[in-house]
Amino acid sequence: MELVAAAVGIADITTRASSKCWKLCDLWRDAPRDIFQLRDDLDRSARFFLSLHEGLERRSSGHNDVDRAAADGEIAALLGDGCDAVEGLQDIMDELISPEAVNSPGEQLEIPKRRKFLWLRRFREVKKLKTLLNHVTTQIGFQLAYLNL
Repeated sequence: MELVAAAVGIADITTRASSKCWKLCDLWRDAPRDIFQLRDDLDRSARFFLSLHEGLERRSSGHNDVDRAAADGEIAALLGDGCDAVEGLQDIMDELISPEAVNSPGEQLEIPKRRKFLWLRRFREVKKLKTLLNHVTTQIGFQLAYLNL
């Protein structure tokens, strides 16, 4: 009976380890595509936040509506959180594309491997910041919908 329980435990551990290895391999393989996608997402988010900030500044001088002022205050707070997330992601992106991060005395073929390694090392932080960014943009969208903009 104990032998069966041990065999089941070993099978469970082996399955989990194998699953983690496959996920790691997928992350390694998809790293270049994910890095380019992150760069594009950052550009898009930065443009969106800049245009929203400019719109809030233009509108703040025009209307004195209390509901709009409260919503604008909420949007401004969310905008600050979004800018912080973009800044954190941009720092990671700068690390990924900086020549210092990939310089090595070895061959040029090592550069993609080094970038992939850096990507794997920072992946959890990227995922956390992207989740925050998605939350912020969703909340901003709700506020804008509330204002019928």
